[in-house]
Amino acid sequence: MSYLELSCHDSPWDPMAFGKAPDDRRGDTPQRNICSHVNHAWGEPFDLYQSLVASVNISSVSHNSQTTLTPEYLADKWGISLESAKRTITSTSHHSIRTTIGPTSKRFRTRAHQSRYRQLGGYLSTFASDAFSSKVKSLRGNNYIQFFCNRANFVRSYPIKLKSHAYHSLDRFIHEVGVPTELLTDGAKELTQSEWSKICQRHHIYQVCTEPRSPWQNHAELIGGIIKRKVRHRMKSTLTQIRLWDYC
Repeated sequence: MSYLELSCHDSPWDPMAFGKAPDDRRGDTPQRNICSHVNHAWGEPFDLYQSLVASVNISSVSHNSQTTLTPEYLADKWGISLESAKRTITSTSHHSIRTTIGPTSKRFRTRAHQSRYRQLGGYLSTFASDAFSSKVKSLRGNNYIQFFCNRANFVRSYPIKLKSHAYHSLDRFIHEVGVPTELLTDGAKELTQSEWSKICQRHHIYQVCTEPRSPWQNHAELIGGIIKRKVRHRMKSTLTQIRLWDYC
């Protein structure tokens, strides 16, 4: 933030001087001369910029850039106590802070991802994900299903038509459940080199991949097998057509 001081040091600024006629006997200050010139030239051909350049003396220009968020700075800006400012800093992620160093040439684009969605926390915010395929295309045209689960066996599944559409399930999971802190997947390209990885970077999700040919490292593999057996048993007991598997 830049501060431009236009008033004089030898005489205080008089807001009532605007519109008054200049008086040489009183020794008008530069700001009084500007106001009188503008008032006198109202309606006449007049170059305000040239008058300002000729009449204003810039005493100093200072530059202030706040690069780090301190409790004192936050308490002063928000008008809160120092203890409340300390608790606020320790309880937030600071992902949405932006600072400027040097001249600012354009307006910042707003990013409200951290405040728009629910931010998951704790050890249950670590999720694992895996995709399972079906030999029969469903009635809605789905061939795969993407699983999300955590250590408490909380499971969410989203049917998809193609493996490359896996990022749609991640986007729905963030909207419906929240933003996890960590996400464990295998090394598939649709999960590491596509929109999936871009969504993880955008929401500051730490992405972890299992080792090659080591599916037992992914907890979603075990949960997915349990879900498949339960779905198969329920569909057989209710005589449900196989093409309705994604509804189940």
